Amino acid sequence: MTRKERYTKVASLLAKRFPNAEYELHFDSTYQLMVVITLAARCSDKLVNEISPRLFSRFPSVNDLAKANEKEVFDLIKEVTYPESKANYLIEAAKIIVEKYNGEIPNQSLDLQQLPGIGRKSANTILAEGFHIPAIAVDTHIARVSQRIGFTASTNPDTIERDLGLIIPRENWITDSHRLILFGRYLCTSKEPKCEECPIKEVCITHTQEKEDMELLF
Repeated sequence: MTRKERYTKVASLLAKRFPNAEYELHFDSTYQLMVVITLAARCSDKLVNEISPRLFSRFPSVNDLAKANEKEVFDLIKEVTYPESKANYLIEAAKIIVEKYNGEIPNQSLDLQQLPGIGRKSANTILAEGFHIPAIAVDTHIARVSQRIGFTASTNPDTIERDLGLIIPRENWITDSHRLILFGRYLCTSKEPKCEECPIKEVCITHTQEKEDMELLF
């Protein structure tokens, strides 16, 4: 089975399991999206969704955040991982957005990656979720699942993104990314994956003879 064939089968099965797959962080604007993505680094979406409303209540716009006191931002987000660093990232990113982009979140990957706290994965997420520009944001779930089911042999996020882009039609990048993330988050977990519930077990290389021939796919 080629990677294209494997993708077609997996995509069909995951579409049945996750028909309405959506991004799980809550936001109402590209400004809020930038903030929650920064807060979510090595932190659960659930916690970010719980605390972000109070941050947005105090700083409703990027202009407000650019004028914020770092201690006040810290106090509002102190439950997340690395709150001191994230408070600094958010304020500095807001200042850049106000000064360089007239208060508008940029919609170019390289511009986004110049913002503190925003790497390629986060930039791709902002493009996909905030601007509906096709992009694949390789997080830990997508990386793990893609390796396990034979979409890639790499552990490098940039290479994984490239490999996925070669087999997933561009118009499906956003939706299929959501499904791969949900599959990895709730079923194909890092520890103790729920293989007995797996909707794609029939084509997963971990459970087929093709595991030994994985290198032949690349």
